[in-house]
Amino acid sequence: DLETLVLALNQTVARITGGEKYLTFFIALADLKAGKLYYVNAGHVPPLLFKKSVITELKATCTIIGHFDDLPEIREDTISLDEEIMLVAFTDGLVDIKNNSGQNYNNDRLNRFILDHANEHAENFALKLMDDLMHFGEGQELPDDIAILVFKYFK
Repeated sequence: DLETLVLALNQTVARITGGEKYLTFFIALADLKAGKLYYVNAGHVPPLLFKKSVITELKATCTIIGHFDDLPEIREDTISLDEEIMLVAFTDGLVDIKNNSGQNYNNDRLNRFILDHANEHAENFALKLMDDLMHFGEGQELPDDIAILVFKYFK
């Protein structure tokens, strides 16, 4: 199960770094036979779930990894795969992008993008999102790395 994996990862990172370094972490597992998506968000930027035309943040279910010998709390959450969903996970580099006016690519803009492009194939969605990010940044150098993962489930 995901909780066991996250606990083992936490112990390994804490042992190697002595608690002086940490990481945020999001992991999800789709069990298509059971119709469930299981996930743990260890202090990572909340991925966005698009279901029934509603966008929901998958907030932290435990703290950051590696800072504590024992995690103070951990919870695996479940999403029912009873209809079509789209999960958009990303690193914080996505919301760190600024335009020439100093405005960040924020969650409101990302939510609008998701609503406008929800019917795209997952790969096309990710490519168009990167294009939108680069256009928004107006050619400025990226302040941080960006990773985007798009998972779509069709009933």
